[in-house]
Amino acid sequence: MDSLIKLIIYMMIGTIVFLYLVIKGVPFIILIIASILFLYIGNITKILKIEKKE
Repeated sequence: MDSLIKLIIYMMIGTIVFLYLVIKGVPFIILIIASILFLYIGNITKILKIEKKE
């Protein structure tokens, strides 16, 4: 349940940042690349946390 709340907060922050950058006129391709990298880094940290527990 706690992780779901965190996910919603991250999505809200991400949406606000995304809209801000669109308004500033950042190219869409750069935003897509940045979001993919952000998700990739997030997955790496999750994998590392799982490996540390074992």
